[in-house]
Amino acid sequence: MNRLTAAQSAMLFDQIAEPTDIGNNVVASVIVASGASASDHRSAWEDALRRHPVLMSRIVSHDSGFRFRATDRSISVDVAQVPDVRDRSVREDLAFRVMQPFDLFAGPLVRAAVRCDGRRAVVSLVVHHILIDVASAPLILNEYFANLRALEFGESGAKIDPGANFEQFVDAEQAYLRSSEAEADRAYWCATVEGYSNDPLAGLPTSTDPAPDPLEPFVRFEAEPDVAEALRAQAKSAAVSPAALFLAAFQRALAAVSTSTVADIAVGMPVLRRDERHLTTLGSFTQLAVARSRVGLSFDDDLRAAGEAIAGARRHGRLPLSEYAQYADEPSCLTRTTFLYEPSHLAFGTAFVLGDRWDFDLSGYRANPYPVPSQTGQFDLRFQVGLVRGRYVCAVHFGPRYHRAAVLIAEHIRDDLQRISGPASFAFVEPGRSGSGWVHPADRGPTDRPADVIARIGDIARSHPDRFAVSTGSARLTYAELWRSASRVARSLSGRRGELVAVSMPKEPDAVAAILGVMLSGNAFVVVDPMYPEQRRAIMLAGIDVAVVATGTGVRFRRRSQGPSSNTVVLMGVPRPAGFPYPTARLRCVLLTPFTPRDRPDGRSACSWIAQLWRIPRLHAMSCTAKSRSAFCTCRHCRSTVHTPVCSGRWCGAVSCCSSIPASRARPQNWPMWWPIVVSPTYLPSRRCTRHCSTSPPACSLCDR
Repeated sequence: MNRLTAAQSAMLFDQIAEPTDIGNNVVASVIVASGASASDHRSAWEDALRRHPVLMSRIVSHDSGFRFRATDRSISVDVAQVPDVRDRSVREDLAFRVMQPFDLFAGPLVRAAVRCDGRRAVVSLVVHHILIDVASAPLILNEYFANLRALEFGESGAKIDPGANFEQFVDAEQAYLRSSEAEADRAYWCATVEGYSNDPLAGLPTSTDPAPDPLEPFVRFEAEPDVAEALRAQAKSAAVSPAALFLAAFQRALAAVSTSTVADIAVGMPVLRRDERHLTTLGSFTQLAVARSRVGLSFDDDLRAAGEAIAGARRHGRLPLSEYAQYADEPSCLTRTTFLYEPSHLAFGTAFVLGDRWDFDLSGYRANPYPVPSQTGQFDLRFQVGLVRGRYVCAVHFGPRYHRAAVLIAEHIRDDLQRISGPASFAFVEPGRSGSGWVHPADRGPTDRPADVIARIGDIARSHPDRFAVSTGSARLTYAELWRSASRVARSLSGRRGELVAVSMPKEPDAVAAILGVMLSGNAFVVVDPMYPEQRRAIMLAGIDVAVVATGTGVRFRRRSQGPSSNTVVLMGVPRPAGFPYPTARLRCVLLTPFTPRDRPDGRSACSWIAQLWRIPRLHAMSCTAKSRSAFCTCRHCRSTVHTPVCSGRWCGAVSCCSSIPASRARPQNWPMWWPIVVSPTYLPSRRCTRHCSTSPPACSLCDR
């Protein structure tokens, strides 16, 4: 049995206090073109859910409180054939199902529903937040669609790692709460929320007017990409995050619409802390922090205050709200309303609830968001902003009696932001036939053949996946393989948009996949051929504002910021060799280029060349022969030459500032297990070597070549 974290315990007690509450229902729904049968949909869901113990859990009482326990109880998968999934009755039925409360003790805590008509299918997933967060939704949906593709087309798909072990989070949280870091966080929150007693909703106008569409309890407005860019530029000039613009406008609107004269506004703000180990698996990592500001001055002053509040919430948000809410005079007032800002790579919440021009690839299925209510009833008023395809999609969600207040607040936010971006820059979206202006993909008229290369390749990948797309000698990629590789690259770069990515790869099919992936991510690319002379490559990289240097598709890496420089990521690697067990999980960063002697015309090591080019201060060589937790190489030459690569007996490479590695895993036989997932700031593997690294000189033979 697994223990609960503080955030999960808070959700549990909230549910016990309000058994009918559905505010923690995490909802994700899509519509896809699929002719799969109802039985195939059911099998695909059951196979996906049963692989993950976290999705098969329920809450049980225990001597020390409450625990999670995996159960073999039947899972909730509701599949039905309908005449036409476009009917509004289908949406009403699914909305009713996702808005049902969970019984945390009886389970199940996951409900999947599918409505299919032989041509299309609407897929809806609702999970209690105590198990997973919204960032996990795409992961489990991808596995479901991979199973469906195997049943419908006979193609196998990728599986994600089994669900998270909550014990790891509980142990880490308890260790943190005893640390000096937690004491510093407590001091911050004590100073931030001490004496707070203002209810920001108390003075808002109330009414009993129903929403124009009962399935859409929010007021939606949006801005096109040029307006969004102007807002982001304003935030950059003020040295605050773009989220601060919207938070400041929201706090100012709350104060302006309210009849209260108190301008001290506290807003709950979810803080996402996703462990690096669980980027490709499931887990619950979100908890509320608080952003408190005194508004009513100029917008620039309020913007700076909001920026400081967001920075503080993110920096100190690891401390659970239950640890510091008591410092406020009225703790319940701290989270009477919430603000959520989602960048594009977390836009499941925004896209599924609000967006209609969003489409994405789910294990080969072209999916569109299908709007059903999400997090209804958790807060009487909340403001949500998402960056979707470069557009800002915004909504003020409201509960009973707050429809009129939501309209006034939305108009006030628009007016504030239009002073920055210009008149008529935000458009309100009225409910349509399916709500919130959402247009069903099946209702859209026939479209011409796509003009851009990305859409054309995507169409061929769906219609003729087994055709060869790229071939160089013996290396070939089908359109399906090309699209999957490009999608992995795009997801790795999904947090970025409109930036320049340098692609440095040999002229192989993987290079084409990498370039296509960069284009799919919404970024631009420049090719820096590894065959170019060293000086030419250095001049190219130094003379352009490169945000990412992408150098391989076969290894999972961790991004690393290189300080204030515009060149923020440096990743070098080698193609996946036969027999080397790299993780098959989603990649963090991309592209590969093997180092050969031609890369070092002056005879210097590859690591030394990279270190000088990118001004990396130190590269510490590391070997599997060490016995300590920090496994540094004991070779005499490696100790004296900072940038020297080191060999493991099978592979040569170098690691910068290696994180602690358990001694039990730092043995030669376990080298392949942890070498590719070392969370060092920079990993620079080189090429295969022929001799073992030992504790006595000479060191790696690679250094002598």
